Amino acid sequence: MATSDATAQRLRVTYAAGQATDWNGVAEPLRHGIVRLAAHLFANRDTPEERGPPAVVAALWRPYRQLRLGGGLGGAIVLAGAPWGGSSW
Repeated sequence: MATSDATAQRLRVTYAAGQATDWNGVAEPLRHGIVRLAAHLFANRDTPEERGPPAVVAALWRPYRQLRLGGGLGGAIVLAGAPWGGSSW
């Protein structure tokens, strides 16, 4: 929500981010992926050239991923989950 006060000429922006207020509120596949990613990063801490999460983590997170197509002033199409890699339309 954005509000403005004409006399102060300020803008206040309030937002909420995230999926849950605590660890137990996060979906199980996301929690599992976070733990696996942390273990992977720890085990491979001496190989900084590696990019992206391991395939198993990406697979756990795929249903929760949003893909944005387009943009600009005309808006964008947002897809929840990816339509490839095992998911279906």
